[in-house]
Amino acid sequence: CHSGPPLTIEWKHCDTKRFSVDEFEYNRPTRKSKEEMQLNWIERKRILRAAGTQDEEMREVIQEIQLLQKQRAKQNQPKTSILHRLFRRKSSKSTKTTTQPSHTTQWVR
Repeated sequence: CHSGPPLTIEWKHCDTKRFSVDEFEYNRPTRKSKEEMQLNWIERKRILRAAGTQDEEMREVIQEIQLLQKQRAKQNQPKTSILHRLFRRKSSKSTKTTTQPSHTTQWVR
């Protein structure tokens, strides 16, 4: 979910009839598309309220998720190693700045 409170799925085990994979595949309903499986934040909030979840609890969870997303985004940023930064600094000092291109590029169709 990109916005709003997340839903948690839980279930209780119940005894069911056993059948083969082929039988299951033959009898199973048509699979839903990704769009059909997604709920917008209003639908999720309605479901959670119906289950007895308070608005304050939803706000707290949303804040926790936003914090985790920020931390994850920060961790996924490319990190520049100390050696790479030193090499870049050293090489920029030793090269001359020029206005002439060092090579030409030809586009071929």
